[in-house]
Amino acid sequence: MTRSRNVLFVGESPPDDEHGHPLGVGIARLIKRSLRDHGFNPNPIDNWRDCGWSFDFSINDAQFEISLASTAETNLWMLQITCTNEPGVIARLCGKRSVDHSDDIHEIASTVHETLQSNGYTDLRWCLDGYPDDGESTPEPVHPHGKAT
Repeated sequence: MTRSRNVLFVGESPPDDEHGHPLGVGIARLIKRSLRDHGFNPNPIDNWRDCGWSFDFSINDAQFEISLASTAETNLWMLQITCTNEPGVIARLCGKRSVDHSDDIHEIASTVHETLQSNGYTDLRWCLDGYPDDGESTPEPVHPHGKAT
């Protein structure tokens, strides 16, 4: 079961007249607009831990969040897509079951990938549930169940 989908990518964030810090709100706005154009209904963008940007949205009963932050390297970004309303340890001990949202996360990741590529971002490295390093990443989001994209 996919808990998160993470991507590293390279490129400049478009300037933003409203928010100068932290960097990246231009990329967050670009992704949010693309998701909205693909039928999702994202909520407003929030400052994420004063080091990046995030926004959330629902698909049926599932709540998803996209978080974006710059890394220590110039113009290197990390974005994470995750389902935020999965039951925690105590809820699972009390019988609440996790739901597999792999298909939804893959659909979101595919839209994000298309958006980043079509806007000139490069060196995309995708990974399931971990850091997308050279050994564990793929150049595009691969479905965790081996389904065709």
